[in-house]
Amino acid sequence: MKRKRKDHPDNPVEQPQPTPAKKRSPRGGVSKELVEHREREAWRGVLQGEKKRKIAQRLGVDEKTIRNIIERINKREAAQFNSEIHELRAAHYERMEIIIEQAEAAFQKTGEPRLLKIKIEASKRQCEILAVDAPKQTELKMTGEVALPGAFPTRDELQAQIQERLAALKPRS
Repeated sequence: MKRKRKDHPDNPVEQPQPTPAKKRSPRGGVSKELVEHREREAWRGVLQGEKKRKIAQRLGVDEKTIRNIIERINKREAAQFNSEIHELRAAHYERMEIIIEQAEAAFQKTGEPRLLKIKIEASKRQCEILAVDAPKQTELKMTGEVALPGAFPTRDELQAQIQERLAALKPRS
């Protein structure tokens, strides 16, 4: 007579299911209030120039715990700071965009070169906000007309283009 193995899959005896492992709390089973208290006290000690070892002794925890608390606070504060900077940059960029649009519209109406200079300055600010190099400004004439190389035509170039277009529209006799 053959003996059936208990662990054989064809054996009708139910195999016990493994118990799921308990998930460990990210705070090691410490209450949220205690974590917040430790963070406040550890940060207060850091701001007062206390050594991590002394803070750990005062709070009754390991020095590594204090290092972890400080690192967690630094990461949280850095994320908040970066978020605020991003929001401020976005708002400032949008203001520069409005200035560029208004300067362009006014230039189209009046043809005043100073409006191009305003547009260029706002574009430079946008480049600074995005941390990219702004195009270099080039002085074209002693009259004070300013343009970006290849980006904006000079007043003379604009007038020449207008004359060419007008000439193309005139009926030929």
